[in-house]
Amino acid sequence: AFATASGPLCVPAAPARYTVAAEAVSQALLTAAERAPPQTWDALEPPEATVALANLAEALTRAPGALDAARARRVARCLCTLLHTARQATASVKVDAAGTSPSPMEVDEDAEQGAGPWGLPTGGDARVGAQLELLATSEALAPLVRGAGGGAEHAVALCELLGALFESAGSLAPRLVSTLAYRVGLLGVLWRDVLRSVPSDIDWAAAAQGRGRGAQWLPPLVAFCEVTARTLASADADELRAPAAGKMSSAHAVPATAMYDPSDGSGVVAIARKAAWDMLWAPILQTPPPRAAAARDAVCKFLRVAFDRLTTLELAPPSAFHAAVLSSDAGLERFRVEVEAALSGTGADAFEQAAAAQHQVEGEGAETAAPAADNGDGGGRASNSGTRVRGLLLAAPCLVPFSARAEAFHSLVSTDRDENRGRSNMFGHVMGRLIKVRRGKLLEDGMQALNELGGAVKGLIRVQFVDVWDEAEDGIDGGGLFKDFLEELLKEGFSDKLGLFRPNARNELYPDPAAGCSARV
Repeated sequence: AFATASGPLCVPAAPARYTVAAEAVSQALLTAAERAPPQTWDALEPPEATVALANLAEALTRAPGALDAARARRVARCLCTLLHTARQATASVKVDAAGTSPSPMEVDEDAEQGAGPWGLPTGGDARVGAQLELLATSEALAPLVRGAGGGAEHAVALCELLGALFESAGSLAPRLVSTLAYRVGLLGVLWRDVLRSVPSDIDWAAAAQGRGRGAQWLPPLVAFCEVTARTLASADADELRAPAAGKMSSAHAVPATAMYDPSDGSGVVAIARKAAWDMLWAPILQTPPPRAAAARDAVCKFLRVAFDRLTTLELAPPSAFHAAVLSSDAGLERFRVEVEAALSGTGADAFEQAAAAQHQVEGEGAETAAPAADNGDGGGRASNSGTRVRGLLLAAPCLVPFSARAEAFHSLVSTDRDENRGRSNMFGHVMGRLIKVRRGKLLEDGMQALNELGGAVKGLIRVQFVDVWDEAEDGIDGGGLFKDFLEELLKEGFSDKLGLFRPNARNELYPDPAAGCSARV
């Protein structure tokens, strides 16, 4: 029954029977997985798909030798199909005969009883849960990773499976990342056999929509970015300085030369840089499907983490992360046009209004999202420009040169200042917000009071110092008290005693990575 290509893999109701399966049964199970048509797995019920997935995971660990590229591709696709089918049980909501849904308490109870690894329903069967956890081990992943070395076509199936696993990895995420990065050499395979051959003219915006020849290159890029972004933070300088360009092993999961080669500027950073720009700055702004949005987020997260690590260790210059379009004066001028369009006619809260517009479009769905009105110079409508500018600066600010970001910031500040000057009370005096601060608790009270102001923090603020009994000190704030308050606030915030910042060799302050471990913080 296990080896039948026309039937489901998990005919036995009790997975315990599979524990006596010999090596030949594991090979037969893999053969059935690769030969059965996709509709075989689509027809399974979620509980059956869960058991089939568990049995197949154990078969991978028992099968001798490595799968060839063709077999690995088909088995990975089978695993991915089974995973999506099994998830349907957790995504669906039970409805009784009367047409009413169960209470939240009943749903949570059912989920707690049946939930297992990857969020799949195990029916409380510990054996199935143990089998499913094997999908995060090197024994199960190594044959698939070796088979993915045959090129982009073979790597796509594996990377789609990894993307599905990451979506619901939960507590297994650290184990999965560690296995992929350090034990099975995924990053080396993806860079050496796949990403190094990526054409430079791919339209990644179309690839994210599943169109064009770039669609086969996107899953490997996303998988590389997903794993690398999680490992870069913990990789030490010696790991990143692995000498041989492009030679990535389990001992050196993320060498800097594979991400950025100073000799010619090649590497994954250059690929991810173009992919992020294409997906964030597409000519038409329509809501991407969930998978495309996840791909965009993974690529942008990799760029942010790589920028922080590589530039701090001086392994790559900031210019290596700048979008190619913004490397010329003409490109920078088009970006200025976008910023001006975002600010003009929409008031001081242009970026905030653009974010609200983007959120509304995402709620409507891709089918109802209207294309942007482009006038050919990169401008477009003000709200459209604001959405693009804001999305770019939030998701991947390293794509924009610092001078252009600073200029956009000053433009926004200037617009805010002009708007705040127009706010006055009936007597013609500029209105201000009063905050009370205890001198002994200046940092705590000050930060809390300023955070509670929200957008009003950009206006005039008056400070009133109070004692421990909340009695106000003598004096009216005409500007001097606020200056005194701000100077003391900054002095205390940057002090060594607080431990939020640390000096470098040039005596410049930077956020202390260990600050989050401080009980005081």
